[in-house]
Amino acid sequence: MNDTNRTLFLSLLYALQVGAGLWILEAVEGSKIRASHHLDLAPFAAFIGSSTAIPFYFLTFYIIDRACSRMRDQAARSVIQVLTYTAISGWTGHYLFHLLYEQQEVNEFGLQIETAIILFGMIGLITGTLSEYSRRPPRSK
Repeated sequence: MNDTNRTLFLSLLYALQVGAGLWILEAVEGSKIRASHHLDLAPFAAFIGSSTAIPFYFLTFYIIDRACSRMRDQAARSVIQVLTYTAISGWTGHYLFHLLYEQQEVNEFGLQIETAIILFGMIGLITGTLSEYSRRPPRSK
């Protein structure tokens, strides 16, 4: 699989994972909110929202891939690439948490931002691992 197709595949997969992550975050943290002004994020809206960012995912993954491909040491490249995906995804979870919930809701209902950071960090870990695994040539028999 060439680099462009692999990056496009990872972007589509990441969009699905982010949609599922938003849905899980809303199920875990949003269920604590008992206010009438808070609207639950529908699963369909989560997937549509994450899908609109596919060009951003593609560009980000392509830049990470190009930067890491210049490294000579395979093990170091793998570790740095997976850690980069994990860190960026954890930061995305932090950002989306603040986008979804107001500070008043966080304080009043005891919402935990760590849930979003850990959840999206795991999504980044999965994506980074798949990226590195898909880069390797198939084993010959």
